[in-house]
Amino acid sequence: MKRVFASALSVISITFVIAAQAQGPSDAPRPLIVEFMPQVADLEKAVHFYNELLGIQALPPAGEPRARLQWYNTRPFLQDMYGVGGQLRNFLVQAPNFNVQSEPLQIQALQWRDAKGKALNPRLQDPGAARLILTVSNVDLLANRLKKGGARAVTAGGAPVAIADAAGTGRAIAFDDGNGFFVELIQPATLPVVGPGDAPVPYILGGDLEVTVADLDKSARFFREVLGLSVTTDASFHAEAKRLELFGLKGGQYREANIAWPDKTPQLRLIQFMGVDQKTLAPLVPDPNSTIIRLFVRDMDSTLAKVKAFPEAKIMNVSGGPTPRADRTPWLIVKLPGSSTYLQMVGLATGRVQ
Repeated sequence: MKRVFASALSVISITFVIAAQAQGPSDAPRPLIVEFMPQVADLEKAVHFYNELLGIQALPPAGEPRARLQWYNTRPFLQDMYGVGGQLRNFLVQAPNFNVQSEPLQIQALQWRDAKGKALNPRLQDPGAARLILTVSNVDLLANRLKKGGARAVTAGGAPVAIADAAGTGRAIAFDDGNGFFVELIQPATLPVVGPGDAPVPYILGGDLEVTVADLDKSARFFREVLGLSVTTDASFHAEAKRLELFGLKGGQYREANIAWPDKTPQLRLIQFMGVDQKTLAPLVPDPNSTIIRLFVRDMDSTLAKVKAFPEAKIMNVSGGPTPRADRTPWLIVKLPGSSTYLQMVGLATGRVQ
């Protein structure tokens, strides 16, 4: 049974969550979920974009996504991991997912009142940028709705472009979400069957994420060697004209890597650009435009040893090591080598990632 992961584990970052299958209705950890949590400078803008314009709602037990827009106090556990005190606020929604073999994508935006950094206004090609990729059934309808709501299209010409892949030629367009994160809407060549008879096809069918890195090989190697995941990396840079148009670029090249998460979770991809103007983002963990990927590890001690042995893997916890929660679960934040992205690792004996 799939359930929303809406506990205290999921209130504080831009996050992918990799959890184990639940053993019963009330058992922890929850089923495998992926969660994208933009660290934002303006939470109201995030609500407007994701909830009001895209129409993405929360599922029980999370309730109304705007219920937590008021500020609330942090605590020592969070202060050690994130390096900031004071107050924070957030909201949580869950994108629909109609692939029964994959878990749904949750989106939780979070804002820290006392974060030192300011909004960085990234471009999609800047290392540290993040792009949410939503598979949709009607790209024109959603694109027009976003434009009427004031969202800025990133794609050259402001209209969907034809994107070819192994499944055929789809159409895609990218937007800025108002907080410096990017959202791609892609309508595939063939829409999936999502219901019996004449049931209407939902507008949003699922979601993945791609982050821009500075050194694709180094970042990919970390996922392989430290987390034991399979990573497929492009052999060389390439320049498909329509993809560059989608990204709002007139030139340059790109190279990508696909990470094979367990149990067919929503996908994380890495991308590196070359031959275009770039600036490397360097937000601290709680700052606007910080990207955090959260995953559960089965053995924190062995994972920590691999992290410490890996060149340029920087532990971000103020204490210099895993921060225990009240239930003694250890939490660790690491800066991904070759990237401005942060990984948040949660040690659970039943975790699926070794």
